[in-house]
Amino acid sequence: MDTWKKIGEQIGISLKKFIQAKLVAMGINLVVFLIGFFILKVKHWILLGIVTTIVDALPFVGGGVILMPWSIIALIQGQGKLAGGLILLFILSFLIHQIVEPLIIGKSVGLNPLYSFGIMVGALLIFGPWGAIIGSLATVVLSAVVEVRKINNRDRDYLE
Repeated sequence: MDTWKKIGEQIGISLKKFIQAKLVAMGINLVVFLIGFFILKVKHWILLGIVTTIVDALPFVGGGVILMPWSIIALIQGQGKLAGGLILLFILSFLIHQIVEPLIIGKSVGLNPLYSFGIMVGALLIFGPWGAIIGSLATVVLSAVVEVRKINNRDRDYLE
């Protein structure tokens, strides 16, 4: 039972690190949105960058909810440069979510970043949109189990 207690404690630690890593990834997306909106000369670029980043962090929603309709409207209004820029921002944001974020999360929770990336991608492929949440939880739990195993092995080696 002691092992389960250690795993529970480690899940709490891993969850804290996971949240910190998510905030770092959100910060990267915020910078991308701010620079993109500034270059595109969007009015209220700071506010829109913040709002888009927050919406982008929500599971099942994402920045595409803002960026794709906006790009379609811009295209209809003859603002091809703005439409193209918004689509490029969406693609960059998507790549950050799918590639950079799992690597940051894996490294911060003490899991090999490639394992974290594999878990996230596998969960997305298997569970669809729910995979974003399931993959994140699986990464946190797996990192906790791996860390407890390392601690138990160290303790065992120390006692021998």
